Amino acid sequence: MAATTRFLTLGDGDLSYSVALTRALPSAAITATTYLSEADLLATYDGAAAAIAELRERGACVLHGVDASAPLPAAQFDHIIFNLPHLGLAQLADEAESRRRHRALIAHFLHEAAASLAPGGVVHLTLTGQQPRLWAALPAARRAGLVLVQACEPTTPAAFLLEPTISVRAAEAGWAAARRYRTGVLGTRHWLSKYGYEHRRCDGDGALRLDLAVELTFSRPADAAAVASRLPA
Repeated sequence: MAATTRFLTLGDGDLSYSVALTRALPSAAITATTYLSEADLLATYDGAAAAIAELRERGACVLHGVDASAPLPAAQFDHIIFNLPHLGLAQLADEAESRRRHRALIAHFLHEAAASLAPGGVVHLTLTGQQPRLWAALPAARRAGLVLVQACEPTTPAAFLLEPTISVRAAEAGWAAARRYRTGVLGTRHWLSKYGYEHRRCDGDGALRLDLAVELTFSRPADAAAVASRLPA
């Protein structure tokens, strides 16, 4: 791994995940991206402007209009993260068509992520409920040349396979997300909620449930043993 660990976040809604990550891991080099343009992001999420400002103040790179299913920013990353991907197709009543399109999204993301991984790097994909099975995440990973090294609830930093050289900063007062994101009332309590991560819907500030959330962590087969060695005993 590089001396400075490089993170890429994709489709980060209101950017609260990326902000929380910069707070928890101040030594990391983070590139935060959104699918929306900056103008659309600011019109969709009330806290987006503050999030962008804090990310830039903390030294993160912020990019907009980045499609997780298309070629990713021209760099290699040690961690590539896509949380709760969804096409926002509320008007699509056909479950079979929705499943097909989400399978395509996952497959294209994993293919592009594999191409952008640094040696020893990992891909994180967080899904909920039956999405891993319905959206065929594991077969898509195999086709992309990736293997699953861990699948667990994202409730502790251990779910993130942090390198021993990366220390997690203690959360400061005032950073925590709103209470409903930290108590479990919306499903799985994400470890970054203490740092301000609020899982919101892709079409605005409404809260998104995290029932049965699982973070799937993939690596290249050649790296799997080394990655697995970083797992907590």
